[in-house]
Amino acid sequence: MKNTDARISRAPDHPATKILVIDDEPGLRQMLLFSLQKRGYDVTCAASGTEALARAAESSFDVAICDIMMPGQNGIEVLTLFKERYPATEIIIATGYATLETAIEAMKNGAFDYITKPYRLSHLCALLDKAMEHHRLIAKVDYLEEVNRLKTEFVSTMNHELRTPLTSMTGYVELLLRGAYGKIPERAREILNRIEVNAGTLLGLINNILDLSKLSAERMGLSPETFALEDLMKEVVEALEPLAKSKKLKVRYDGHKGLAVYADRTKLKQVMINLMGNAVKFTLSGHVAMSAKKGADPDDVELRFEDTGIGIAAQDIPLLFQEFKQLDSSDTRAFKGSGLGLAISKKLITLMNGTIRVESEPNKGSAFIVNVPIARQDAQGHGG
Repeated sequence: MKNTDARISRAPDHPATKILVIDDEPGLRQMLLFSLQKRGYDVTCAASGTEALARAAESSFDVAICDIMMPGQNGIEVLTLFKERYPATEIIIATGYATLETAIEAMKNGAFDYITKPYRLSHLCALLDKAMEHHRLIAKVDYLEEVNRLKTEFVSTMNHELRTPLTSMTGYVELLLRGAYGKIPERAREILNRIEVNAGTLLGLINNILDLSKLSAERMGLSPETFALEDLMKEVVEALEPLAKSKKLKVRYDGHKGLAVYADRTKLKQVMINLMGNAVKFTLSGHVAMSAKKGADPDDVELRFEDTGIGIAAQDIPLLFQEFKQLDSSDTRAFKGSGLGLAISKKLITLMNGTIRVESEPNKGSAFIVNVPIARQDAQGHGG
């Protein structure tokens, strides 16, 4: 090959778009090498698909311009091999024998675009710039996905590291309160009770973050079973009864006797406690209620969580399930929280093939409606 087919080097501190021209016409190769180099591109030429793949094995390219009619491997075959081996390289197919069929075939095999010979250099350069922009966007997406994966792994690891000593600490506090190390003064008991409550709150937050990282990384597994819904509803009410009594709220629930669901019991309980806990937290007077019935879809059970609390403005409802989102983000907000409960609840319900929606008006209370699959006939004998 003549020297004009050699790579034109660029200064390392000013990297240019790296172009590979694949064409069996020497005149066209030399013209593109000269013209594109003058416009600031870093150009390499190849006279065949075999030579092009050899060049690509030596150095990566941002964009390739590939002729469709060549001896040996044609442009479509070269395109297919390039996308298999070097998927990050954008390919522009060029031909003087354009047909709709070849255009469709090229795009189906991963070509970025298609240009017909003879073409104006300005048109080709416009396509090169578009291909390079697409190349940068794909690279950025890949980078962000990798950053997100590393972040998720870091959060998961740190949560485990934090949870272990915290669990140990709460265990020792519980032993002290039980008198395992002797009698403790009443004032010390009050302080230990506060430590236990705050440690429990912190442990709950850590568990939420861990759950969220697993859900975001799609690593959360399910253990579905068939179980009576009324029993689970009773457990949820009993768990929240002390908090409701401290606020002088009435708690109502209607379990619809005999109604069973097929779901992950532990995770559904987590969702129900989140929703009922929010109902209690955001209700200053009146009542909170939980009910279950067969849904409009015969394959669903509808769970409804209602309160007479502060309600939610219509424009804020779409923000409810965003991670770490607080509708009142001020330091003096009346209702504290991490903003994770609803985000986790939605992800868990979606994972269980269910749905969740909200009905609310300011100062008139809220209702969260959850639909989950009803107990399947083929699961009746396999549940808990």
